[in-house]
Amino acid sequence: MKRCPKCDSSYSDDTLSYCLQDGEPLMRGVSQRFDPNAETLELLSAPQRATGLRTMISMEIDENLAKLREFSKAVNGRIAFPPESSIAIVQRSDALRSQPLPSVSRRYWETTPTPSIAEALSSAEIEGVHQFYAQLDELARLKTDKSEYPRRSEWRKAFEPVMQGLIERGNPLT
Repeated sequence: MKRCPKCDSSYSDDTLSYCLQDGEPLMRGVSQRFDPNAETLELLSAPQRATGLRTMISMEIDENLAKLREFSKAVNGRIAFPPESSIAIVQRSDALRSQPLPSVSRRYWETTPTPSIAEALSSAEIEGVHQFYAQLDELARLKTDKSEYPRRSEWRKAFEPVMQGLIERGNPLT
């Protein structure tokens, strides 16, 4: 195990000689900040430990939002009548139901160990990202399970606010 004396990043690849974060020469051994006898492990706050993880999660969220905006744009492109007309409302419901929901990525959010996320994000940011992905899950659930809504208009009234809310709130990390 090698570590960076400047940023305290750890590397298991023995072929590395320099830190990938800041270019410092790597040292062998366990971090000086690690106390194996401690009862709890104190995590550093995001300002103390700037990593690329926050940026990667933020980029992943931005990509998911871009896909959602494209979905919304495709739905809106299928409406030919004035938005307030009853025909436009039916067209909107049909477009929302038939337009495939894009697949979203969560590789950084789901595969990163919790302590690393806690180092990169504040607790409020973690909650915001968690809520973002929970809303994406709710959107996917509503898209696939339409059986609880006997009428299309009821389903649209449940689906559309979730989608618009995600788009309007945007990235919780910016």
